[in-house]
Amino acid sequence: MIVLMKKKSELVLLLGTLATGFLAVVSFSTPAPRHEANAALLAPPEHAEHFTFGYNESASDSLWLRLIQDIDHCDTMAKQRAEAKASGAADDAYIHCKSNLGWVYKMLDVITTLTPSFRMPYNHGATVLSITVGDGEGARRIFERGIQQFPKDWSLQYRAAYHYLYELNDLKRAADLLVQAGKNGAPAWVYSLAANIYTSEGKAALGKSVLQSVLEEDVDPKFAGRLKQRLEYIDSVLAKEKAEKSH
Repeated sequence: MIVLMKKKSELVLLLGTLATGFLAVVSFSTPAPRHEANAALLAPPEHAEHFTFGYNESASDSLWLRLIQDIDHCDTMAKQRAEAKASGAADDAYIHCKSNLGWVYKMLDVITTLTPSFRMPYNHGATVLSITVGDGEGARRIFERGIQQFPKDWSLQYRAAYHYLYELNDLKRAADLLVQAGKNGAPAWVYSLAANIYTSEGKAALGKSVLQSVLEEDVDPKFAGRLKQRLEYIDSVLAKEKAEKSH
């Protein structure tokens, strides 16, 4: 009986290792050359949680490491699009990349399913999905999943409010999230942001506040550039509002 149990344990370990290895191979597979207009990144299979044999964290870590290497691939595709357009070539890859529920979302979906308590994919991954990738629906789903998993995390609610305001134009949900953030320990001025969110100035103030808080973190330079561009635009909106009030 002991020998049988030992062999069974060894078999489960072997299957788990093989399954984790399979997911790693899928996630780390080299995509088509980046210079090709139809280059695509491989996503893990659906219901990957059924193939890990309990090794969810190992599989999730492998997928997360793969994702952060190419989480900015839409920006890369944008550059390729400009080159392809100049040469008269098609730009289907960029169009596919910018579509809702694309590769980045699929990776985050599997990662957060495998390890629901892994906070970074919600906080960082959903933010990149929103601002860099432009996947509005995908970011909404990941943010909502994160808020459900971490209902007292005000910084997550705060960033989600930005997404609802700027990317989805859902002012009510954005205001509700700011109020929730305030109740969960955010600075008291979030209530003022929630009250002014229906004005263009209030909208810009929230955008500036969130982007500045993200930039204060250890942000990868490839993301910082996009964030600073968005911040410069918001600053111009605020300057315009100020100028109009002075006249």
